[in-house]
Amino acid sequence: MSDCEELIANGQIDEAIEIYKTQQPCTSLILKTIGKLYSDEKADYHLAVYYFQQAFDLEEKVLRRYTNMFFDLSFFFNRIMKIRVIH
Repeated sequence: MSDCEELIANGQIDEAIEIYKTQQPCTSLILKTIGKLYSDEKADYHLAVYYFQQAFDLEEKVLRRYTNMFFDLSFFFNRIMKIRVIH
C-alpha cells in the first residue's frame, strides 16, 4: 500500500491530496485521483471539476502531440517508399 493509499485509508484525505500534488511528473492519472478525492471524499465538486479538467487538458495535449508524431512518421515512410520505387 502506498503512502497516499494508507493516508486515505486512515481518513487523512488532505494529507494524501498534498502528497499527490507534489508528485512528479504530474500525470493525468494523478490529476484524476485528486479530482476523485475532492469529489468522493470531500464533496468539493468545484475543485473536483478543476482537477478533472486539468487531466482532460493534459490528455488532449498528449494526444495532439502523438497525432502529429504519427502524421510525421507516415509522411516519412511514404517518402521512403517513393524513393525505393524510383530507384
